[in-house]
Amino acid sequence: MATNDANVFDRVSLQFTVKLLRIQHPTLALRVQNIIAPAIVKESETAAAPQPSDLFSLALDTNTLKRVVETLAAAGQELAEQVLLQTEADDPGHLLAMKEIIGKWLLYARQHQSSIRRVARPPG
Repeated sequence: MATNDANVFDRVSLQFTVKLLRIQHPTLALRVQNIIAPAIVKESETAAAPQPSDLFSLALDTNTLKRVVETLAAAGQELAEQVLLQTEADDPGHLLAMKEIIGKWLLYARQHQSSIRRVARPPG
């Protein structure tokens, strides 16, 4: 799995996405959470503990991807408004992380849209 693919996310990014989605769209947050939930393993098998650097290749349907991006955009707007209202005691790192997550999801959405166009395009 190549790490430069737009649909590849690390565990930390997906966990932050879940945190941001949970407020506005709990069912969507659960869907993303289920992607990173550790698989149930038989007692005789040993599984490596989840690591922040674990990578996940996403293959979301168009509607789900659109809802994630729209919900993150709304959450980002709310966070930006809060930052403007709380000039003294805010954490600008949180806003920067939000911007990076939204950017990553937008890249994935663009890649997804391009692949759908390629499939829909008649051969010629």
